[in-house]
Amino acid sequence: NYGIVASLEFMPWTAVPDARAAIEIVSAADGPARSVLVDALHTDRSATTLEDLASIPREWLHYAQMCDGSIPFPTEDAELIRHAREERLVPGTGGIALADIWSTLPSGLPVSIELPNEPLRQAVGTDAWLKRLVEATRAVLA
Repeated sequence: NYGIVASLEFMPWTAVPDARAAIEIVSAADGPARSVLVDALHTDRSATTLEDLASIPREWLHYAQMCDGSIPFPTEDAELIRHAREERLVPGTGGIALADIWSTLPSGLPVSIELPNEPLRQAVGTDAWLKRLVEATRAVLA
């Protein structure tokens, strides 16, 4: 009635650590309101491969989240969580293979910029920060 979809986002420190686990769970669900949410940071930090991303049925993908991240990245759960919540990087400024991820996802899939990094936002101000994120994301997608 309202167009609501339940998106399952995999994160390496959870019971759904990668795309394969998300696909398995969503496969067991019934109905059209099921989906898998792909987040660039979690894709990079998990055991997810490009083949795993390509195997997600198109109808299960409603949007994907973009950001970049540092390389090397932490392997302990507490640090993975902290990086995800506080230290994401502007697309194109870190080490995540964003072009590879986005070339694997369906063309035209909506993109959400998920980039919690308060020190970077404060350094340039909110308007400049938002402009920078949009420009950087468009550059990665070009």
